[in-house]
Amino acid sequence: MIYRMKEYDGILQRKYRLEIRHYVVYLGIQRMNMRTQLENKEVFRGFDVLDVSKLKFDKLIHSQIPEEIILAILSDFGGEPPEEIIRSIIEQLKTVSKNRIELKKYISQLQVFSQLRKLDSTTDKIYSSMPLILNLEENALFKRGVSKGIEKNRRANIIEMINDGVSVEKIAQYTNSSISYVIKIQTEINERPS
Repeated sequence: MIYRMKEYDGILQRKYRLEIRHYVVYLGIQRMNMRTQLENKEVFRGFDVLDVSKLKFDKLIHSQIPEEIILAILSDFGGEPPEEIIRSIIEQLKTVSKNRIELKKYISQLQVFSQLRKLDSTTDKIYSSMPLILNLEENALFKRGVSKGIEKNRRANIIEMINDGVSVEKIAQYTNSSISYVIKIQTEINERPS
């Protein structure tokens, strides 16, 4: 009952902004033994504020937790140009993301937070202009294609890496392919009509 009364107090305080006195009318036959007072640690007296705009961006941007990195867009840039901060945030998100899908999710969250600082168009412009290269050893398609040795998957991985701007030599190394095979696929891609 004591916690229910605590809830009612909060609801009534918010609605009426008056001092409220609570009563419970007990109608039981047995002797009443419910608690009627909150302990000091249970009484709400206020809260602390963490103002993200006062945090230094470099503390957040070097985190390994994507959600903390994203918060850097709302932090104190310390006089640094927003474009540089956004670029650094995206680079760090690329480093900590396990795959392309996860990275896109974090970039979407970054764009939402960017709106709070009126930097969403800048964020979109920078993200669109940056090459999207991830740690290929963590790429699920890459792992599956190499481990199973299926030509279809290997070809899909090669095409994805070409589109990501990975060098021919690295693609050949990661996919256990010949350089000439990778160049052949690259040529096919370039000859396709747009």
